[in-house]
Amino acid sequence: MIQPSNLLRRARGLLAESQHWTQGDFARDREGKSISASDEKAYCWCPMGAIFRCVPNTYDLDDRRGLIVAADGLLADILKPGWAVVDDASGVIAQWNDEETRTHAEVLAALDQAIIRAE
Repeated sequence: MIQPSNLLRRARGLLAESQHWTQGDFARDREGKSISASDEKAYCWCPMGAIFRCVPNTYDLDDRRGLIVAADGLLADILKPGWAVVDDASGVIAQWNDEETRTHAEVLAALDQAIIRAE
């Protein structure tokens, strides 16, 4: 099984180029339409969508869920320390990612910090 740090690294790779990052949805196709993060036509993702996309399909549902929760938690810890007291990780990540002034560079930097923390 891959470790959360490796999952975050894969997600960061998926988002490395700015055209592959989106806001307001988990994933979009080339035309900008909302699409499942795991759909083969997905072209850009939010951080959570990228994490979901990068989990190996060979894992059973519980293993997939556990790995996603761990990776999301590591990223949420970077974005909002102490988040677990009042929020869920996915809500923290979505709110942060979808802020109007958020930049692609900030998303990559947050993923880099989460990777370092996970190792």
